[in-house]
Amino acid sequence: MGAAFMCGRQCAWRIFAFQQALSAPIAKLPVENSAAITSKRYRMDDRLIRDIPIIERKAAEHETENLHFRSFLKGRLNWSDGRLDAAVQETTDRVWEHIDCRQCANCCRTMQVEVDDDDIARLASHLGLTVDEFHEAYVAMAVFGEKVLKTQPCVFLDADNKCSVYDNRPAVCRDFPYLHAKDFRSRTYMMIDNTAVCPIVFNVWDELKEDLWRSRRRRSP
Repeated sequence: MGAAFMCGRQCAWRIFAFQQALSAPIAKLPVENSAAITSKRYRMDDRLIRDIPIIERKAAEHETENLHFRSFLKGRLNWSDGRLDAAVQETTDRVWEHIDCRQCANCCRTMQVEVDDDDIARLASHLGLTVDEFHEAYVAMAVFGEKVLKTQPCVFLDADNKCSVYDNRPAVCRDFPYLHAKDFRSRTYMMIDNTAVCPIVFNVWDELKEDLWRSRRRRSP
């Protein structure tokens, strides 16, 4: 899995759901100029969904649709990876303006945090512990041998939803939700998983579906 938050879903679910989703045909859709996306003016704040129970329910309800959209991104959208990455990053910036992670912290509450040796050494030093002491107090081994923080919610999450080790937080926490990283196409399964966890991912994914997919299907004869 590499350096990533771990949701605990089984690969078998993904294979089965993907096969089921692909059993229905997807219309081949025309591709707009990407300038149409960046030139639009949205009333973004009015339509964003931030409530976690609603996000969880909608993510489950839209699972098959999300897999269809993933198939479109992977095989039918004739954009370069760089062009898609730019659209994702621009959409992410627009969404993130209206969502405060400190009002949510759902990732810190529900996701298992993977740590590497650099993370452990940095956190141990910050807390005034030896590496062995930090291991004993905070680290467990996951199913496939990954090192993870023992507790959920994260032991370093304060009561006011702030990270008590923010400047020294694990690399996966710095990178989450992976929307500004290159090669978005390679992480679409992860994005589908994370639509049920993170309001930013949920809303970015939904905006992309609208911009790149739904609007085109509505115009198709």
